[in-house]
Amino acid sequence: MKKLFLIFAVLCMALTTHAAEYSWLVIHQTSGADTYMKANGTRFSVADGKLMVVHTDGTSSFNLTDLSYMAFTNEPAGVESVLSENGGEVDVYSDNGLYIGHFNSVDAARASLTDSGVYVFKNRKGTAKIMITK
Repeated sequence: MKKLFLIFAVLCMALTTHAAEYSWLVIHQTSGADTYMKANGTRFSVADGKLMVVHTDGTSSFNLTDLSYMAFTNEPAGVESVLSENGGEVDVYSDNGLYIGHFNSVDAARASLTDSGVYVFKNRKGTAKIMITK
């Protein structure tokens, strides 16, 4: 665990030095889900085997053992590009797995969601975990 923490700490320091150049942070989990958040003002901390990410939309928590990688990007392209196949149709689930509904596009799903929170968007091409703020 100490070795994992040390590797993660070095990775965070390396990413922090170049974070100001990018607009978005993506955290890819071993399940294949990606979480996108605005990079500006993002802070990281690690405690009890969890990565805590404080960002402009709130706080997100990830188990270290579930993380595959994280990276900074200038486009939150993951959600739209991963889910654009089949006319953009998506199934939406809450962060605890509750089925919300089927939508004709990512935009229609975002417009229909009335509560802020983390949602899982899924279709045949992939899965993306996104945060909605209202």
